[in-house]
Amino acid sequence: MANANGRSSSGKKTGSGSRNTSRPSGKSAQAKKAAPQTKRKQEVEPEVTFADYFHEFSKTRIFKFLATVIGVTLVVLLDLLIAWNNYDRFFLFLGIEILIIAVIFIMAFLFNLGSSSDSGV
Repeated sequence: MANANGRSSSGKKTGSGSRNTSRPSGKSAQAKKAAPQTKRKQEVEPEVTFADYFHEFSKTRIFKFLATVIGVTLVVLLDLLIAWNNYDRFFLFLGIEILIIAVIFIMAFLFNLGSSSDSGV
């Protein structure tokens, strides 16, 4: 219980003091609530994601080389899977694919050659 000096047996002060702990409900409290609070907007740095790195990487020469190597590897592995260890069929598929790629490359080359604006002839 409380001692003569206003403390309990645990050493804490009891509430017998003359201090008023209730808040006033006057105009000053309402004025503080009604006043617009101006929060300073924090500048947020843009977040860098994997897509940003990939976009920058896709513009490099090494990306074109890696894409070509991965594409050729996938085509050869797909041919092996379709051929089921029949090497004659594998080389037939591979030869047809090489011919198709060569024709497309030659057509693209001729199209770009014909549409170049600096032809002096």
